[in-house]
Amino acid sequence: MKDVAEQAGVSAMTVSCALRNSPKVRPETREKIQAVARKLGYTPDPELSKLMAHLRQPTRQAFSHTLAFINSWPDRDEHRKGYVGRIFEGARLRAATQGFEVEAFWLGERGMTERRLSRILRNRGIRGIVLPPWHRPQSLPDFEWNAFSTVAATLSLTRPSLHRVAPNVFRNTLLALEELHRLGYRRIGYIDTEDSSQRSESFARGAYEYFRATRLQDAPLPALTVQANGDPALVDWFEIHRPDAIVATHAAPHAQLSRSHGPTMARCGYIVMDSAQDLALTAIDVVPENIGSAAADLLIAQIFRNETGLPENPKLVLMDGRIRQGKSTPPVRGWAARG
Repeated sequence: MKDVAEQAGVSAMTVSCALRNSPKVRPETREKIQAVARKLGYTPDPELSKLMAHLRQPTRQAFSHTLAFINSWPDRDEHRKGYVGRIFEGARLRAATQGFEVEAFWLGERGMTERRLSRILRNRGIRGIVLPPWHRPQSLPDFEWNAFSTVAATLSLTRPSLHRVAPNVFRNTLLALEELHRLGYRRIGYIDTEDSSQRSESFARGAYEYFRATRLQDAPLPALTVQANGDPALVDWFEIHRPDAIVATHAAPHAQLSRSHGPTMARCGYIVMDSAQDLALTAIDVVPENIGSAAADLLIAQIFRNETGLPENPKLVLMDGRIRQGKSTPPVRGWAARG
């Protein structure tokens, strides 16, 4: 750091601030110092960076090695089960390897608001927040962002602009479509809901439209958005277009079509994009533990760099899923083998 300071004609303290992107250093000076550091091959010692991040905390505010995991769902135990629970567990295990623990906080507590929870976290010295999938993604979280380093472990939170870790929905949908195509299915349809489309920023629908245009030109079935479980439009769509396979964001259409068209559905391939919805169906396992683990890594890195508030250049880290074989992709034969 002394070498960088001498070459740039500034003090070592100014170098330290510039390399941490501190607003105390003028942008032109910061860029000059960072250019000199790159030229000299300067790299910080990660252990020293961790120590200095700790020492820089104001003495009036304790530093806690606890990360907050915010549960916005009606069930206070949402972080213990299902998809959100697997994200929590992945974050907890990864954080523990770096000396942190993860504690769940429930926004459903009587009198709790995001602003009040912000004050509670600040008073406890908690500086890092993980936001799992939000119960109502159309509502904007209202935390005191400047006081925290924050990572959203979901695509469903698009505002405010935060660092996010999420399933690679586009790639995962292509993975499901490619699997069905490899098995011999050719009339492949796609079903989603308005909520799932919103939560995934329409990446899944985009992947289907791309695959339909490039690989399914001989049987381009229109995608379907169902309004709710039991939507009669689903049966109409199935009878008109006669898909031999379906990729869907939910398991409910499989159950509905199995009731109305049992023998046909027994031959129809079906891959659901969430493996937790039905353990018997072939599905995409997005491995939520990996999402939680990556979110913890990204969050702790921010804390070590003393980065708080809304990021100027938000990062989006996408995690690939994998196929989990089930009973809903039977061998192709008869009418399903056409094309």
